[in-house]
Amino acid sequence: MVTVNERAEHPGQQAASERPEHAEQDDLGPPVSLQRQQVRLSDATHDLKESETFEALNLKSELLRGVHSMNWTMPSPIQSKALPHLLVENPQNLIAQAPAGTGKTAAFVLAVLNRVDAAQAVPQAIVICPTRELAKQNADVTIALAKFTDITVFTCLPDTAATARTVTSHVIIGTPGSLMKLIRNKVLNVNSIRSCVVDEADEMIKMNEVTGPTGSNVAGLGVDTSKIVSYLRSCHIMLFSATFPPKVRDYAMKMASPNPFKITVSMKNLTLPHIKHFEIKCPTEAFKFDIMCALFKIMNVGQSIIFVNKRYQATDLFMKLEAKGYKASLIHGEVSVQDRDTVINQFRALETSVLVTTDLLNRGFDVPEVSCVVNYDIPMIRGVSHHESYYHRTGRSGRFGRPGIAINLICSAADESSFQEIKDAFSISPIEVTARTEEELFNFLEPFIKDVDNEIGLQSDAPTSA
Repeated sequence: MVTVNERAEHPGQQAASERPEHAEQDDLGPPVSLQRQQVRLSDATHDLKESETFEALNLKSELLRGVHSMNWTMPSPIQSKALPHLLVENPQNLIAQAPAGTGKTAAFVLAVLNRVDAAQAVPQAIVICPTRELAKQNADVTIALAKFTDITVFTCLPDTAATARTVTSHVIIGTPGSLMKLIRNKVLNVNSIRSCVVDEADEMIKMNEVTGPTGSNVAGLGVDTSKIVSYLRSCHIMLFSATFPPKVRDYAMKMASPNPFKITVSMKNLTLPHIKHFEIKCPTEAFKFDIMCALFKIMNVGQSIIFVNKRYQATDLFMKLEAKGYKASLIHGEVSVQDRDTVINQFRALETSVLVTTDLLNRGFDVPEVSCVVNYDIPMIRGVSHHESYYHRTGRSGRFGRPGIAINLICSAADESSFQEIKDAFSISPIEVTARTEEELFNFLEPFIKDVDNEIGLQSDAPTSA
């Protein structure tokens, strides 16, 4: 275990036996409706049965104690299928597609930790995440599950990467650019890495090239991700995500070759049945903002997130709401790291109740008390409906099988067309809200939100499956 002095030298390093104050059960508790969900397996070289209990898995005793400390009663479907294959001595590479809330994070964390030899003070696993928020959250989950071991974790973010000396922690979790900086600066030696996880793999891989503000191509997250994986020798590769569009799937197959083991969930099963969907048609942008103001009174009943498509729109909406006297928090990619951390910590601590953001937080940001998501903008990229973004946004509510609400504001023909595609893709039939005044809106929606908040309160102390 690292000493106090070593922690001072490595600001991103934490001992796993010390559970962080805000360790989240990220993506761990599956919705009840997914307990019987069919999970398709393919290309398995091991004739292994799925496990119905954690005790039946080949987990080290210290990790099993960590599982029990989280009050998990049984593996989720994705874990019961994946872990028997991941915990063998020489596992196949894995491509796993699983909806939010089904336990994919616990699956890869347990697989990674089970392969670590804590007696060897060298890096043995890398977890690559698209955002610093997801990296921090995955680190929290890893530390919580490894609390009875001597495994150490280094969270590699821009601020810690800039000051890090030689990294000797067992598990390194970070964003692609920060990890590449450590490798280039020879601060991180990857020769002993035995496991590599690419979390939210579709988000990483599809960003091999992104269009810059002037139309030029600039390097995306996928470039550094590919380079990191290319440096690893004899390493077990695991790619996890909720969605794998065809182009991304092809790229993932190359990254995880040869002969990866695959767990897939068809697009038609990517639903959020425990979430109630609403749509409000707004004839003008001014009316849309008025509706947003009217919603504020209702949203303050619980925790809520408002999503927009672009950074300047998030800032604009935030400033307009503040000018009207409505208190909200703001996060997007141009907000400083320190301010982002402050806003997230305050939101998690329930010190603030409404958060305005972009798709920066549509994945891996899990606050169980979030009962309501508002799509102030219907998710689109360059005018094209973005189904996966809608899925991930609405998945920020209704975490761990709890109920949630998604309110969609429709303000143009493009919104109408895009939302229709989303409805068709996920087989949802939103309730159309015809209320127009604040009082009508409050009377219509408040019962739904109160029911959700009451259920969240009843479930908050209940033990869950992982």
